[in-house]
Amino acid sequence: MTEEDSVVNSFIENYNRIDQQLRRLANIKEYKPFPELLASLTRFDVAIRLYEGDLRRLHELRNMLVHQAGARSVAIPNAWAARRIAEIAAALTSPPHALSIANRPVTTCLDTDSLQNVVVLMCEKSYSQIPVIRDGKLVSVLTTNVIARWLAQPANNEIADVMATTVKQVLKCASPEDRKSYKLIRLDQTIFDVLGLFSPGNREYTIDSVLISANGKSTETIMGIITPEDLPKIIAGVLPGA
Repeated sequence: MTEEDSVVNSFIENYNRIDQQLRRLANIKEYKPFPELLASLTRFDVAIRLYEGDLRRLHELRNMLVHQAGARSVAIPNAWAARRIAEIAAALTSPPHALSIANRPVTTCLDTDSLQNVVVLMCEKSYSQIPVIRDGKLVSVLTTNVIARWLAQPANNEIADVMATTVKQVLKCASPEDRKSYKLIRLDQTIFDVLGLFSPGNREYTIDSVLISANGKSTETIMGIITPEDLPKIIAGVLPGA
């Protein structure tokens, strides 16, 4: 086998891995052309949307190699195509878990903590939000937006008020959107699940943080936290070339 044959065979093997995974995701057994499969999946799958353009180009090259006589002598996949299809195949069939890019360990506070102490902590660590625990259970996430809303109330702009106020009292100023601004997910969920949660238009409200626990339950230890600021790290670091 020549080096060119090895490159082509590896390219086709990776293409087939992707094709099989797309059919599993679409839950179809009957034949459906690859472009149609992509079109149907991109409507709801953020991972496929991320790779759609490259997959269409790689599909055209695969068709040339498989269906056009003599194509292998003039259409050997270049270094980019060989590398890219291997990256996509690996990402789609064995996507990294969300915890692999999460911020750890997670700093939390109690709802009985004073606002002053928590604000100092947030400033020291440059946090814009912090999970709130009550009786060993996650009850909310305190954000700078909620703190600002509390401070905006005329009765709460004295230093003495800040020192005497608890996190629980401040959380009473949280809006319905604030209460839905975080999502708790399972340890086995992937970076694509996280990207889907942060994607605009997927929800009626904005997600500001994704928290990770063993089974996605509020009574479990928070093992990691991901915020929108981590998205470049996901795309550029964990998904090279995306």
